[in-house]
Amino acid sequence: MNNKTYCACTVDIHNGKTYWNVPKDNYYDMITHLRRYVHRACHVIVYTVKGNEPMKFHEHISNFKTDKEKIVNA
Repeated sequence: MNNKTYCACTVDIHNGKTYWNVPKDNYYDMITHLRRYVHRACHVIVYTVKGNEPMKFHEHISNFKTDKEKIVNA
């Protein structure tokens, strides 16, 4: 894996349950996937991986799928 891959972990707002989502090749595809398949209020941790380099925090989306949704940049 030599290209940057965007990954997301969702954390349920009410019970803290986590879910590791399918990695995507770009940010737009990752967000599109989340909007389509995540059906609960959650926080989203977005990070990138590239080859053998350490993963890098990209952003935190607070209260995803609620009227209080807010992007908190890294």
